[in-house]
Amino acid sequence: VDKVDFLTFHRDNPFVPLEPMVRKAGELVERGWVDHFGGSNWSIARIEKWNSIAEAEGLPKMVLNNPNLSLATVNEAMWSGAYTAGLEDIAWHERTQFPLFSWSSLGGGWFARVETAEIDRVYKNPENIARRDRMESMAAEKGMRPLQVALAYVLSFPFPVWALVGPRSVEQMTELAEASTVRLTPEEMRWLERGD
Repeated sequence: VDKVDFLTFHRDNPFVPLEPMVRKAGELVERGWVDHFGGSNWSIARIEKWNSIAEAEGLPKMVLNNPNLSLATVNEAMWSGAYTAGLEDIAWHERTQFPLFSWSSLGGGWFARVETAEIDRVYKNPENIARRDRMESMAAEKGMRPLQVALAYVLSFPFPVWALVGPRSVEQMTELAEASTVRLTPEEMRWLERGD
C-alpha cells in the first residue's frame, strides 16, 4: 500500500519522551504515508500529553485510544503492558467523545466458555461468573446469542466505540455482525455489570 489510514503505537513506554515521537509522526503525515494516529495500551494521561505537544507544535494529534474494554473484568493483565480501560477512562471518553477501539471485547474467550489456564488466570473470578450468567440470561430473554449481548454491551457506551472480536468461524462472525447494531440501555448495561 502507498498509505495507511491509521498507525496505532503499541504498548507505550512511559519513560520515553514523547516529543521525538510526535515529530516523527508529523513527518509520516507530511510524506503522505499515514493519515491518523492512535495509542494501543496507552494511558489517558500519555494520550493527552501527546495531543498537548502536537497542538503546540502544529503536528498530528492522536485520534484513537485502543485499550481493552469488555463486560469481563480482569484479575491481571493478559500480557505485560496490556491496559484495560477503567471507570476513570470510561468517564473521560464519555466527557471528551474520544473514540475507543477495544481489543478482547468479548473477554478473550471467557464469554464463549473457552477454558484455558490463561483465560482463567485473567478472567475467572466471582464477578465475571455472575456477569456471564446474567449475559446468558439476557441473551435468552432477547432471543440473542450470548456473545451478541457481550458485543452489544461494548458498543453501547455513550461515546464512539469499535470492538475487536476474534470469531473462530464464519457462523460466529455472522452472529456478531448481526449484533453490531444492537444497543443496550444504560439500565441493561448496569444490570449486566451489577445485577441491579
